[in-house]
Amino acid sequence: MSMKQHKKYGSLDLPQEFHKFDIFKPMHEMWKDYIMQLLKSTGKNQLAQCLLVADLHGANILVVECKIKHLTGTCGIMIRETSEAFGIITEDNKFRVVPKTVSVFYSKLIAGKSLCTEINSVQERSDYDISDDPSIVK
Repeated sequence: MSMKQHKKYGSLDLPQEFHKFDIFKPMHEMWKDYIMQLLKSTGKNQLAQCLLVADLHGANILVVECKIKHLTGTCGIMIRETSEAFGIITEDNKFRVVPKTVSVFYSKLIAGKSLCTEINSVQERSDYDISDDPSIVK
């Protein structure tokens, strides 16, 4: 489905009672355990490929760049993914649907130090450090 069709049929909507960041904190804790196990079981040669196919449901995601300007800077837990967009719940309890193709995302990984991975179909790199606050990129 295209983004236009998703909007028309409301398939990207999230019921208002789920617009609460705290509901999804346990999901983020589960994701941290998942990614730690994934990183431990992956050799250094396969790390980049492994991260590109990792499940990001529950990951802290920061929208660094987006063609839709008001979505740039959106930060929160990724709770929904379609082929064309990420659904992110923010700390101020707002649900945002951010298109993948016109955006650059950073996701915090735990691997000795905090790493940040760009999840963009055009560029793939994992050489960014971020602080414990996912909205601050160093």
